[in-house]
Amino acid sequence: MSANRTQATPTSDNLTLHLRVVSRAMADLVTPFQSAMLEVRAPGLEPISPEHPFSDPVHAGDTRDEDIAFVVPSTLNLDHAVLRIHYFSELKEIPLAALPKDSRP
Repeated sequence: MSANRTQATPTSDNLTLHLRVVSRAMADLVTPFQSAMLEVRAPGLEPISPEHPFSDPVHAGDTRDEDIAFVVPSTLNLDHAVLRIHYFSELKEIPLAALPKDSRP
């Protein structure tokens, strides 16, 4: 996982998170990967959903690399923000400050 942040407007930034999704499905099934499962959260802000909705199945045994874009306030301090992932009854929060900057060309 990595992050890339660029200015979009004077008051907002594009935050692109590169994620690798690994299917936990049993043979012949899929793991759902949907925009509704992800949000950026920070104290004092409403949850921020991905910029574009999506719904992609990840087949058993497969992985999928995705760039997920969020539009965030330019004042958002990533040291205090997390990516929250909902997967059925599971909930995981990943601190955005811990992510490496995207080094892909």
